[in-house]
Order: sequence, then structure tokens, then C-alpha cells
Amino acid sequence: MMKVWGNMKKAIILFSLVMILITSFTTVFIYKKVQKTIPSRQIQIGHMISNNMDQIEFEKVITDEENQNAVDYLEGIFWGSNRTTNQNVDLNHPDAFLFINSPRQGTRILNSMIWFTDHGVVIGVYNGDNKMEFRKLELSEVEYFKKINSYQK
Repeated sequence: MMKVWGNMKKAIILFSLVMILITSFTTVFIYKKVQKTIPSRQIQIGHMISNNMDQIEFEKVITDEENQNAVDYLEGIFWGSNRTTNQNVDLNHPDAFLFINSPRQGTRILNSMIWFTDHGVVIGVYNGDNKMEFRKLELSEVEYFKKINSYQK
């Protein structure tokens, strides 16, 4: 009788452990399925509202989860663009704004202003000294940039 009770006790303990494991794995699986994923990169493209630099309307927001290729390409265009000086642009009236954010880290990676000129696209970025540094896109990249920005002159 003791032997039967000992085997039954082992079976109950084993069954309990298996149920705990199944419940734990199921709980983690369901939690991960319903948990909202946070993108690692987000590109925001917007325009000024009523000539007020403090009010920007973002018509386009692209995340790496929605369109990894567009995010990579836009980042590549910016980081691969050539630095330039003495751009003849109106600093108070950019054609668009381009922000690159990292929502997972809660940081803004890039805060830039964009001007579409007859010779291409000029991107202005404030450096650490609060001075504007300029970059110019290659002509081959301008059309894609205008298309992704929905630019209309």
C-alpha cells in the first residue's frame, strides 16, 4: 500500500510540475503576442503650419516595422550626403522637416530642416554649437526623396 501511495505521490508531483511549466509557457507566449512592439527607428516628415516653426504637421511617419527599406534608404541618403557650406536658403521657412527617432530608446537621433532648390535638396542640421550645418543630396537621390516626402512645388 505504501508503495502505491509513493508512486501516486510522485505522479501527482510530476503532473503538477508539468502543468506549472505549460501554464508558464502559455502565459509568456500570450503576453508576447498581445504586447505591442516598439519600433527601433521612426522617420517623421512634416511641414510648418501657418509659417510657425513651433507647429509642425507630420504628414508622413515611417517606422522600420512598417517599411524597413524606406527607413534604411532615407537614413542612408542622409548619412551619405555631402556636407556643403553657404547655402542660400531661408532658415525661417524650410520646405519640410525630417526627424529620425528611436522610439525604443526614447530619443531623437536627427532634427533637420529641408529645402527643395533648383539644384537638389538641401538638409540643414543644428550641430552641438547651435550652428546650422548643411548637407546636399545627390541628384540621383532627389526624386526618391521628393516621392517619399510627397513633395509638390
